[in-house]
Amino acid sequence: MNPLLSLFESEPTITIAEGEEILSEGKPVDTLYVLIAGDVEILKGTHRVNIITEPGSIFGEMSYLLNKPATATVRAMKYSCFYKVDAGFAWSHPEIYRHVAVQLSIRLAAITDYLSGLETKLSSEGKKSRVAEEISDQLRRVEDIAFKNNT
Repeated sequence: MNPLLSLFESEPTITIAEGEEILSEGKPVDTLYVLIAGDVEILKGTHRVNIITEPGSIFGEMSYLLNKPATATVRAMKYSCFYKVDAGFAWSHPEIYRHVAVQLSIRLAAITDYLSGLETKLSSEGKKSRVAEEISDQLRRVEDIAFKNNT
């Protein structure tokens, strides 16, 4: 069992059935959700971008940190159970911050590696297209934003 889950044991739980959403892309987020058990899919529009099955995974953190609506939809693929956590409670525990930072870092590294590899492949095939140039520009922008936010 994920040791992080023990931090949330006093928090209320919710259960959702297959096909139900806990977060909807573009809608406000006022709470965090921590997966206890189940499988969820992450959708950007109608495109599935990930499947999460790991207990302790946290959802809604990007919206809370950026003070923006949900950036994706989180939908149950089967009966799933979550802790429903007030963001103030979550952010009062440094170990939760660390967990969220690790989750976000893993996602960013995977996306950066994928985009960098795609750009390299397109360039090596002589297909230095507008798409490859846009990928390069986006990767530079991400680094610029990250640098500016850390200085």
